[in-house]
Amino acid sequence: MKPDDGIVNMALGSGKAVMEGERNLRFSPRFPEILPQRSTVKDVLENSQRYFYALKMGETTCTIGINEAVTLLKREITDAAGDHPVKLLSSTYDPVENHIRDAYSSSGHPVLTFASMPKYKIFPIPEIITTLLELGRKEFGCQVEMEFAIDLSTDPKANARFAVLQLRPMSAREEMLDVEISNHDRNQAFCISHLALGNTINCDMVDFVCVKPESFDPARTTETAKQLAEINSSLIRAGRKYILIGPGRWGSE
Repeated sequence: MKPDDGIVNMALGSGKAVMEGERNLRFSPRFPEILPQRSTVKDVLENSQRYFYALKMGETTCTIGINEAVTLLKREITDAAGDHPVKLLSSTYDPVENHIRDAYSSSGHPVLTFASMPKYKIFPIPEIITTLLELGRKEFGCQVEMEFAIDLSTDPKANARFAVLQLRPMSAREEMLDVEISNHDRNQAFCISHLALGNTINCDMVDFVCVKPESFDPARTTETAKQLAEINSSLIRAGRKYILIGPGRWGSE
């Protein structure tokens, strides 16, 4: 799931469907009821998600060299219509009346519309996304993009969980920015990088925390994260700002 420039692209299952441009629900978190791509029954049927990617559970897979074809299972929405959360997020199409009802019924054809969320607000996704994007813009000082996931429990008494997977400055159109760095700027710099994320000025930076790529062990990612959390906590308590340097996408590469 990935909000992009004020627009949310949301799909059931793995984020593979969104990242590869397959069918998903696209809406503005400020106006979740407005869905131009689903203005008619025909539009809904043509643009709704037909299948999703799920993790294979209960099978032993090779962990050497991550291959999503080994870990993911492609399932049809119709085959999983009775499963949770497919059932919760589906509407029902009646071919006799050519009508879609915003609730699941075993007497019709399931259509994944997500109507229960942005329309009937069983979970305040638009409000959460809007708040997080505003907070991200404030703290980063620029437009941001976010990847998130929602865990819907099969227990009706349990609360759903919203998890932020990634929050970063918006990268779209960055190649159009005209930035000039003079020789004077280079001579005055104490550190130069040709590959960096984000920027700031006059921020009273004090410390550098570096995870060396040559000594970083992906198998010990959890241990590394705990160590960084301890360092982060101590520096925050001391009121010291710092820059974190390390290999990108830890735990996935």
